Amino acid sequence: MNPAEPVHADAMILSEVFPPQKGGRGSWLWEMYKRQPAGKYLMAVGDSEGADARDRDYPQQIQRLNLAMPFRGVSNIESLRHYARQVRMIGRLARRHSVTAIHAARPLSEGLVARLVKLTTGSPYLCYVHGEDVNIALTSRELKILTHSVLKQAQAIIANSSF
Repeated sequence: MNPAEPVHADAMILSEVFPPQKGGRGSWLWEMYKRQPAGKYLMAVGDSEGADARDRDYPQQIQRLNLAMPFRGVSNIESLRHYARQVRMIGRLARRHSVTAIHAARPLSEGLVARLVKLTTGSPYLCYVHGEDVNIALTSRELKILTHSVLKQAQAIIANSSF
């Protein structure tokens, strides 16, 4: 699929980590959405060297983006700039592809971006949560408050375990 052509997608999957990058969460998303009907989802995922070859055969449209977030919180100006840039970029992409929902790979940073995009587009979001996300949220008051806010406003929360 040509990422330059706007194609309606039922939902956008938002994940910084996605193959060929290493990581269990990215591999899990790759496998899960690979098994869905072709063309149903727009995969808005992190840039990765060597991705083109793999992306061509994937059944969903893949849009590679700079989703790197040096810090997941919002307590410094640089983080606020990164979040603002991503919210603008994901909001435009969601409108362009008539996305009706966003599936955020984790509460921070993808879930926070999805929550902010919801404020401008009205698109609901769901959020995946892994044990690592809970541990990260507990490292600071700020991250705990942000994670709670993201999960509280999510249309659905999907946990990979009972942790």
